[in-house]
Amino acid sequence: MAERDFVVNGETLTYEGIFRASELLDTIDQWTKRMHYDKKESKALEVVKADGKHIEVMYEPWKDITSYAQKNLSVRVIMHGVKDVNVRKDGHNVVMNQGKVKVIFYGILKTDWEHRWENKPMMFFLRSLYNKFFYNGYVKGWRSEIKSDTHALKNAIKAYLNLNRYR
Repeated sequence: MAERDFVVNGETLTYEGIFRASELLDTIDQWTKRMHYDKKESKALEVVKADGKHIEVMYEPWKDITSYAQKNLSVRVIMHGVKDVNVRKDGHNVVMNQGKVKVIFYGILKTDWEHRWENKPMMFFLRSLYNKFFYNGYVKGWRSEIKSDTHALKNAIKAYLNLNRYR
């Protein structure tokens, strides 16, 4: 089984106000493309309630570093009470969404993701030695890359949400 090292564990970003849900999700999509991550949407849920829509989307972008290590991010977007509102922008009425947004970030370093070092007990032992003595410097660098990528994605979402304050 691949080892998972949680570099960023559950950092959150909250926002309440006016935004466009489709543009928020497009911001994440554009960032993953720009940073050359492959992306999987593991969860997409929309429930209509009396107080507005409840939307939950979970993205899992990943990037192979080597055949031994892989960067994994997990972004969970939860929107509560999402309602359509008309906003006047540049002299035109624009339909936007209003509600609460919570985004949860995880940054994970996955090693031996191809399960090459787990076939035999001796290989498992050699992997632990390999990690401790040979790959230690690389792992520190990969951890810092994952941390900076996670914060870059968080800052991209923050920038989008702060740009959309129309009040």
